[in-house]
Amino acid sequence: MTGSGTDPWAPYRTAVLHFGDPPSFTMEVSAAVPDATVKALHKAGFDAAFAVITAHHPFPEKLPEAENDARHRELADEIARRKWLHLPCTGKSPDGGHEEPGLAVACGRREAISLARRFGQAALYWWDGEAMWIEPALASTPREQLTPAG
Repeated sequence: MTGSGTDPWAPYRTAVLHFGDPPSFTMEVSAAVPDATVKALHKAGFDAAFAVITAHHPFPEKLPEAENDARHRELADEIARRKWLHLPCTGKSPDGGHEEPGLAVACGRREAISLARRFGQAALYWWDGEAMWIEPALASTPREQLTPAG
């Protein structure tokens, strides 16, 4: 997701994550996570912490679709090379006017931040097993908890 204006996290706070291809479940990043979503995450193998990372639109650029698609394939190849559990995950604005394909990735927080930096991302989503966070990668803005814990 791409930040704008004086509040870089505004679009991150309202995103809806669509897991799978085609999507089989969703998560509103700023809302309490329903038990059914937690069960769907567990069924997909995500029993603990994971990141959601995109390679689209490296901060602060807007790239053509073909270039974003190539960057996404490179990200997917790197995650597969590392043999990390992953699942397609597209972040969308609530009105569907903006979307960025990415991947939910079962890896450590530091590894996720490093990978997001490598792909020029301001931030990533981090699920700690109980709550969703906006985790800065290149941005200097502090991390922010989105969903209520528990």
